[in-house]
Amino acid sequence: MKRWKEWSIGLIILTFVILLIAGAKWMNQPSKQIIPKALDSSGEWVREWKLKKNVSDGVVFGRGWLFLEESWLRAYDLEGSLLFERQISMQDDWSVSERRLYIYNRPTGKIECLSPTYESLWAISFMRPIESVFPYQGLLAVSAKSGQTSEQLMILDPQGGQVLANLSSPNTTLLLANRAETGYFVSGVQMKDGYWRNYILHFDQAGNLLDDLKVNEPVILATRMLDSQTMLIVSQGSLALYQRESIMKRIELDVYPKAVEIQEMGIDCLLTDESHGELIRLDQDLNMVKQLDGLPSFTHLVLYQGYYYLWNEKEWGMVEIESMTYIPGTKLEEKIVALVPVEGELWLVHEYGIDLLYWRKEA
Repeated sequence: MKRWKEWSIGLIILTFVILLIAGAKWMNQPSKQIIPKALDSSGEWVREWKLKKNVSDGVVFGRGWLFLEESWLRAYDLEGSLLFERQISMQDDWSVSERRLYIYNRPTGKIECLSPTYESLWAISFMRPIESVFPYQGLLAVSAKSGQTSEQLMILDPQGGQVLANLSSPNTTLLLANRAETGYFVSGVQMKDGYWRNYILHFDQAGNLLDDLKVNEPVILATRMLDSQTMLIVSQGSLALYQRESIMKRIELDVYPKAVEIQEMGIDCLLTDESHGELIRLDQDLNMVKQLDGLPSFTHLVLYQGYYYLWNEKEWGMVEIESMTYIPGTKLEEKIVALVPVEGELWLVHEYGIDLLYWRKEA
């Protein structure tokens, strides 16, 4: 009985010591967080290599990285499990929105829509050739040839594939649809008097052409509706505001615009040349509000929870949106494919796989 009591006391003491050591280790363990709330010299960015596989340009879809691998469209999760694969021919292509994957065949005009778990939701066939399928502003746009002298743009409901509007115009290459309260604005290139000219075409919601606006911009990179009447046009050398039949304002740019984001604080534009980059903030009238220069030559930008994540092939960094403060990231020996925030995690996609990035601050 006495020996049993001694053993019991010994076990209690041993358990207490083990818990004490484990608690001390837990207290000293560095904390993880995707975004550093403030720069701290005791903290550092840590890479945790997850998916070890050569990957190429692609997108995050569901919980995996979706990309084209030779003639196969495949998706892998971070543990290396194959989530999806589909053989893609030279006549097939694909595009992704936030919650939908579209796989389409150009000659037949067949489109299949898949969910983030890669379940088939619907399929449609136009029984004639199509050029491209792209999601835009919550809708699905399908461009198609309708003869030698015209092209057609069909606007679909992504929930079920129903055609909402059918837009067409002679001698016009339709590029991008912008939805507004008054209908659809489509940027295109039109042949008139023997010259190609950029036009903004305005259709009502039934697909009738209301008016066309000549745009004095040489190469249109993107268009954004600021409100129901005003369109922002991003070109190689300028930003311009167009309203109805006239240009409201244009500002010239010294360097090439890489990305444009419109949010509550204004219009943010990433400008980059070979030697440096800068982020400028403009108001709705294209007046300069803030400027952050001296950035590396970043080529990409993504917005997530109050931060811009910027990267090029060799390094990445962050900008706090409200203060426009730059937070350096890290430089890599590997070629960076993308930097993607995914549901509270930060994925660093490079040529040899995918890493999880987090900020480690010593306790």
